[in-house]
Amino acid sequence: MVVFLFACLVALFIPGDIFIRRLNLTIFQRVVLALGLGLVLWALQGFILGYLNLRNLTYVYLTVAFLIWLKH
Repeated sequence: MVVFLFACLVALFIPGDIFIRRLNLTIFQRVVLALGLGLVLWALQGFILGYLNLRNLTYVYLTVAFLIWLKH
């Protein structure tokens, strides 16, 4: 359960949070919107990288998103 929550944090929340960071939202709104947007971004990169047969670049996507999130 803990590993699943960590994976959701890294794969869904962090990329979505990068895009909505500048909006003035409550904590609940920020979490819900970041998870939803992160899911859309995850599906988009999965579709594009899967189509290009570059599935291993998902790790690069997650690493770059995590580093950008830590920087701000």
